[in-house]
Amino acid sequence: MCRATEPTTTEYCINFAKEKGFKPESEVLDDGTTAHWLGKTDAKYLIYYLHGGGFACAANTGHLKFLWEAINQPNLSASVSILLLDYGKQASKLHPYSNPHLIHNQRDLTGTPQTTFPRQLSQCITMLTHILTLRPASQILLSGDSAGANMILGLLSQITHPSPILPPFSIASKFPTACLICPWGIFQIPSGEEKACSFVRNMDKDYINAMSLENWSGAYLEGQKANVYNQPFLAEKGWWEASADVVEDVLILGGEDEVLLDAIRAFSERFSSEHPHTTVAITKNEVHDSPMADYLFGGKEIGDQALLFRKWVREHAV
Repeated sequence: MCRATEPTTTEYCINFAKEKGFKPESEVLDDGTTAHWLGKTDAKYLIYYLHGGGFACAANTGHLKFLWEAINQPNLSASVSILLLDYGKQASKLHPYSNPHLIHNQRDLTGTPQTTFPRQLSQCITMLTHILTLRPASQILLSGDSAGANMILGLLSQITHPSPILPPFSIASKFPTACLICPWGIFQIPSGEEKACSFVRNMDKDYINAMSLENWSGAYLEGQKANVYNQPFLAEKGWWEASADVVEDVLILGGEDEVLLDAIRAFSERFSSEHPHTTVAITKNEVHDSPMADYLFGGKEIGDQALLFRKWVREHAV
C-alpha cells in the first residue's frame, strides 16, 4: 500500500513546479475535483493524464519526471502540456455520483477520507467535461498508467455504453489518440495451479505483487460487484467496436516482466480486433508501469516504454 508519509498529488505537483521554475496552476471543480497543469495552459495540445497507484496513491515524482521529459522533447513540432488529475479524495460536498454508503472511516494515508468506485471514475469524467469547454477534443490526447489506464477505458465505455451510475458524457468529435500504459483492467488473481501464468513467471521480477493488488482493488470496490466500468477487461465481445468512433487510434504498452502481462496481452488481442487502429507493444526486460518506475527507482537507462510514450507524443503533437 502507499507509504504513510507520502505527500499528496497536489504537494508533489507544487514541489515539482518549484523545482522546474514554473508557476503551479490547477483546474478546480465545484465538488473539489482538481487537476494540475504541467507546462503552459495555452499549449496547442493537452494530454489528459490519469495516473496509476491502485486508485488511491498519489502521483509521484516518477510520474512527474517522465511526463515532464515527454512534453519537453527538443524535437516537438507543437507545444503540449499535461493536465494531471488528482483523484480519489472525498467530495467537498456530496457528489451526485458518489455513493454515501461507501464513504467509510477508511482514510488514505495522508489522513483524507478516501472514496470508492465510482467516485474516481466520476471525477475523471467531470474533469474531462470541463476540459472540453476549454478546447476541442481534437486537441486532447488521452493517457494513463495502470489504474489510470483502467479509467481511460472507463471513459470510453461511458461514452459508448452510458451507465446511470456515472455522470452523462458525450463528445462532438473524436479524440485523436489514447495511450494505455500497462492497464490494470481485471482484479482477479490467477489461482496457484496456473503455474505458467505471468503472476508466477514474473513474481521475482516485478515490484508489484498479488497481495498489494488485492488490497488496492478491495479498497476500491469495497464489496461492490465487478462490472466493465471498474474492470474493463471483463467487457463482452464487441464492446469496444464503438470506441473507434470516440478515439482515432490507441497505443497499448505492457512489460514482458510484469505480473499483469497475461491479462494485458489477452485484452490487447480483444481490443485490437475491435478497434482497427490499435498498436500493441510488449517491451522486453520491463516491469509494470516502467516509465514511472524508471524515474522513481532509477538505477538504469530510460526504457522502451518511456521512449515509445515520447514517440507517441511527437507523432500526435503536430
